[in-house]
Amino acid sequence: MSSPIDADISSHRPVIGRFIVAYKKLVRLVIGPYLRHVFENERKQDEGRLRSLEDRLSARDRDILKRTEAILAVFEMKSETAAAHEAARLGDLERLLRTTMDDLKDVKESLLRSTMDEVKDIRNEVKDIRERLLKDVHMDLNLQRNRLDQVLTEIQNAARGGVVSEGIASARERVFDADYYFFENRFRGSREEIKARQSVYAPVFKEVSGRFPGEDPVVIDLGCGRGELLEVLKDSGVRAVGVDSNEAMVYRCREAGLEAVQADAFEYLDSMEDESVAGIVACQVIEHMDAESLSGLVRLCFRKLRKGGKAVFETINPESLFAMKWFYMDLTHKKPVHPASIAFLMETAGFLPPEIMYLSPVPVETALKETDENAAKLNRVIFGFQDYACIAEKRG
Repeated sequence: MSSPIDADISSHRPVIGRFIVAYKKLVRLVIGPYLRHVFENERKQDEGRLRSLEDRLSARDRDILKRTEAILAVFEMKSETAAAHEAARLGDLERLLRTTMDDLKDVKESLLRSTMDEVKDIRNEVKDIRERLLKDVHMDLNLQRNRLDQVLTEIQNAARGGVVSEGIASARERVFDADYYFFENRFRGSREEIKARQSVYAPVFKEVSGRFPGEDPVVIDLGCGRGELLEVLKDSGVRAVGVDSNEAMVYRCREAGLEAVQADAFEYLDSMEDESVAGIVACQVIEHMDAESLSGLVRLCFRKLRKGGKAVFETINPESLFAMKWFYMDLTHKKPVHPASIAFLMETAGFLPPEIMYLSPVPVETALKETDENAAKLNRVIFGFQDYACIAEKRG
């Protein structure tokens, strides 16, 4: 950078201008070195002051930077502390929530157990009341039955020539009908249980009834008992008529609004026209028959069924040892019927090859744990299905 001493010298005066310019050059020549020295010293001083200022500014910047970093460090530390504190609070809340949920679960389970216990107690009380009432009714029926039996016996003894009328003999037999009704109530199972088991027949006879549209096809339930299957079929839109020789059973069916007839199964079927029935079912009946009666019933059913109709015979499964205890519990049972035997009788009567449907599996907790093939074989023999149904169609 040039200094003021080195600037060009000039004058605007035309006459004496040359003298003035020469004078100024002379003066600059004399004092120029001194002024240059002064200017140089000032320049160096200015540069020193500038460097000092820059150093001070740099130190201040570094100090500001350090303070800023310190502030940020403190802020970060406080942020981490606050985050840790919030995380701890969140953890406490989560633990509190889990504890509350566990407490609520315990309360729920406790209430459920308490409720179930109360329901169980109520059921037991109802069961006790029911049993007491049944015992009272049964006792009253026994007294009435004994009195009636005595009257009928006296009538019989008073009859001329010892001849007893058919009506008196039939009345004496019906005196004991209520006994079998109470027997089934105690050992066969509740209506709901039997309806659930026999619901498998609803689609069978619904399909059969659909084969005869507009003809009001009917299904005959032989040995209808308390009418569980009649109710199942009625709910499925299938017309069914129950037949039972037990007066108490028929009374119970009619009381429930079901169509039932008190009659002997053979006599009732024989009174019907041949090929007039869409379906015939007999649940837990054939084990009450001897071989000749069973064979005759199968042939009679074949005659009365329409072409395309179906017959179903359900009975206790003799291939299950567990199921046989139910067979021997009922003193009116005569002999168990093997699935192959009833299937053979149906085929020889003219039915198409029957289908065997196994029913009423033994509860899992009762059967053996099938840890190997031998246990599985034992289960099939000892704890096999308790019932089976033989289902066959009349050739169309």
